[in-house]
Amino acid sequence: MAHQPRPNTFQRALDKFIATIPPAQRTEFESCTLKDVYDTIKAIQKTHASEKRMRNMNRLKGFLEAMQNYGQMIDALLNSTIYLGFVWVRSCRLR
Repeated sequence: MAHQPRPNTFQRALDKFIATIPPAQRTEFESCTLKDVYDTIKAIQKTHASEKRMRNMNRLKGFLEAMQNYGQMIDALLNSTIYLGFVWVRSCRLR
């Protein structure tokens, strides 16, 4: 019987997080885009404005932009070379 590798720490954390989400929300979450997040923020602001409970949801803009940039950087790194993981591990051990 072949040995199955254990999932890495990130995968275990992701699986644990996904297990806490109800199936209906899981489906919605899987198809969510950044535009959906911005649209939801706008809808919340509109609701809060009509109820006179405005919150400064624009504070989230910086976070969302940073996460988008981070995602683009990770995509670029993962697509750049298959050897990146080996270089990263080696540099961590040199410290």
